Amino acid sequence: RDFLALFDALNFLLFLWLAELMRFQRPLLVALVLVAMPSTWVGGAHWGQIDNIGLFFCLSSTIGFIHSWRGIDGHDPGGAARRLLAWQLLAVSSLVLYLLSKQLAIFSLPFFFLLALLTAQRAFVRMKWTGLLLLLPGCAAFLLLFRYFDTLFSVPRGFHDSSYWFVWAGGGSDHANQISRNGFNLWMLLGRDMESSSHVNFLNFQIGRWRDHLSPYKAGMILYSLFVAALLALTVKRLSAAGRADRPALDMTDGAAPGLLLALLLLFHGLGHLGFNVLLSGTHERYLYLGYPFLLLAAAWFFSHRRGFGGRLTAFCFLSAAAYGGFVYGVNAPLSPLLFPLRRHEFLASLHLFLLVVLTDRYLQLLRAYPVRPRAAAAPGPSLHSVR
Repeated sequence: RDFLALFDALNFLLFLWLAELMRFQRPLLVALVLVAMPSTWVGGAHWGQIDNIGLFFCLSSTIGFIHSWRGIDGHDPGGAARRLLAWQLLAVSSLVLYLLSKQLAIFSLPFFFLLALLTAQRAFVRMKWTGLLLLLPGCAAFLLLFRYFDTLFSVPRGFHDSSYWFVWAGGGSDHANQISRNGFNLWMLLGRDMESSSHVNFLNFQIGRWRDHLSPYKAGMILYSLFVAALLALTVKRLSAAGRADRPALDMTDGAAPGLLLALLLLFHGLGHLGFNVLLSGTHERYLYLGYPFLLLAAAWFFSHRRGFGGRLTAFCFLSAAAYGGFVYGVNAPLSPLLFPLRRHEFLASLHLFLLVVLTDRYLQLLRAYPVRPRAAAAPGPSLHSVR
């Protein structure tokens, strides 16, 4: 835990760094609030597992990609190339270590796909084909580092010396085969024992000659896949339109615009982790640890800039994070009798299902209102200030 406490301290510095990049007026206060939230500190050194180490690499990779954009936007072409290459190396090396830390990192892949896509888009807008060529060393470094670290551990024959493939091919956990592993999700509302099989059908249906059935495992996979695919497709479409117009919202030197783009991306990442906790079977109690910091950073930015998050919605996000932290804390320590709802998995499942619906709706509104035309030519349309 002393070793893990070091990463808690480092994560505080990364929260501060990220808050500065998002141009909060008081980034130190934002970072302090984040580390003080039960959803953050309970899952770190207090719990005693390596989730906060994974968060460290996730944050450092995110910051590396953001600084790649800043390097591209520099006025010195030669310096821009050097900065791009240097920050790329930090981003991809941290991403490799994040992906190899725990299986949960796979739920961040859509987020990092967006970061990589925006980096390529920005490089092409600023530097044309030269910019895209400068991204090739980063791609090569990612593949080489992943293969190197992936083969450091002994695995049984037949897995190509890959610890990552071994984990996903059966050597890792089989939590998804149960309703829950002391976490909370939609399927706990069926009233079954949470340690029971997630492959038992809860719905059988027939349409003409077509018969099928749904189990928590199958339905969860379908719902989450559709959820993430839809969010990713809509986000790529909107941000691609902004990039084609060379919209200043992608320019890291343009007023509050960098914060707007980053807040939207962080909200996307948080929704990805919130969604799998609510929709998939087999969730553990700590699985939202990687999602809440990004949700709270996004909520704080939108609230402070009066863009789509009012006081009630922002308070609901932070109260939900506190409730989640209390739930995790209560696994290893006694809670006050006044906090009895936090002991109930069904209460946390219902709370986060509602949070998922509300934040998804708000994200889609923010995405539709995201500007895609240059300011001078922008026609009257929906404003982010009008989204409440």
